[in-house]
Amino acid sequence: MRIHQIRFQNLNSLTGEWSIDFSDPAYLSDGIFAITGPTGAGKTTILDAVCLALYGRTPRLPSVNSSSNEIMSRHTGSCYAEITFETREGQYRCHWSQQRARKKPDGNLQSHKHEIVDAGSGQVLENKIRDVAARVEEITGMNFNQFTRAMLLAQGAFAAFLQASPDERAPILESITGTEIYSEISRKVHERHREEKNCLEGLQAETAAMKLLSDFEEEQLREELQLKITREKEQQQQLASMRQALAWLEKLNELETEIKTIDRQWQDYLQRQAAFQPHQLRLQRARQASTLDVAYTNLGHVRQLQKDDMTSLTKVRQDLPGQGEELHKAVQSWQEASDNLHELRVLRRSEAETAKKVRAIDLSILQLQQQMDEIQLDIATAECECSDLQTQIAEQQKNLQDMYKTLNEIEKYRMENSHDAALVVNLTGITRSFNQLMDLTVALNNKQVEWQTNEENL
Repeated sequence: MRIHQIRFQNLNSLTGEWSIDFSDPAYLSDGIFAITGPTGAGKTTILDAVCLALYGRTPRLPSVNSSSNEIMSRHTGSCYAEITFETREGQYRCHWSQQRARKKPDGNLQSHKHEIVDAGSGQVLENKIRDVAARVEEITGMNFNQFTRAMLLAQGAFAAFLQASPDERAPILESITGTEIYSEISRKVHERHREEKNCLEGLQAETAAMKLLSDFEEEQLREELQLKITREKEQQQQLASMRQALAWLEKLNELETEIKTIDRQWQDYLQRQAAFQPHQLRLQRARQASTLDVAYTNLGHVRQLQKDDMTSLTKVRQDLPGQGEELHKAVQSWQEASDNLHELRVLRRSEAETAKKVRAIDLSILQLQQQMDEIQLDIATAECECSDLQTQIAEQQKNLQDMYKTLNEIEKYRMENSHDAALVVNLTGITRSFNQLMDLTVALNNKQVEWQTNEENL
């Protein structure tokens, strides 16, 4: 197992987000490195982040749930641990996270989340808390205890080993290195040795009571065995013959049963044939009659058609005198229709000439109508222009009246103020005097302001 990257946030004393990329050339070039620092710097927190991301627990914190989480930094609302590692199976990424309600430091703890993802494809392999730990154990080949003993040495375990007495060091060393399994193996081997030894002693006791055969007795037993083998082969052949005979007998019984069934069916057939004998003659006659059925049906149709034709012929003969008169009337009608047709053809020729003249007149009327439409359009345009000119003339007349009115008012004002005509002559002097008066006013205002300023200063 090779760790490529570690990322975590708000674990123990390390607040904020932290990331360690072990695939950086600085780590790969030397091949070995150490994580050093004073007590409380966060060295163990890095190891806790690895365990938390993989197994959802740490050596110092056996369980993390919604009621307690002592690994989350104080005054923070969320924490997480993520590790990217590689095994022979491939490259994976494990992520563990937990937060408080609304990510506020005083919020209630929420259920933690744990998942493992294929780092190459991004596919989520497991996201259930129990299944993730099992999947990690399957991929890495180590459970939590094996991982902490083989990959991580929990803080304080080595100090306990150094301070222990010689008799106490063995179980502590086994606990640290995971070698207690060898003690168990040794105990199992001792128990198995004791059991096998007891079994051997029992077998030896049994063989001690056994009597060995001589060569002659052994030869007799072999001959008897060979004889029994020969008899067994003969009996097997007899058994095969008997089985074949038994199968033949079973087949014979089946055939006899079928013969009895066929005989019973034949007797039933003879009885039905005897019962059907009176109806057989009728059946033969019916079959003979069925061959003439089609001819008889056709003959009936022919006779019916002949009867209908004779009825029609009789009716025609009765109606023949009246048909002669109708024929004479029809001839007269045809003659009248021929005369009318001749008159209509003459009338048509004359109407055709009239239609040509009418078409020429219609064409002239259409041309005149188009000219009339153009003239009416010009008249409408002229009327619009005339209306616009009348409107403009009315407006000009109104403006002229207003100008006359204004002129009268000006003339009236001039007549009423004729005595002010001298002001025009003296306008330059008056303007100069007015300007001087304005300058004096400004100078006076300045003096007043200056005087007020001086009073305020005093």
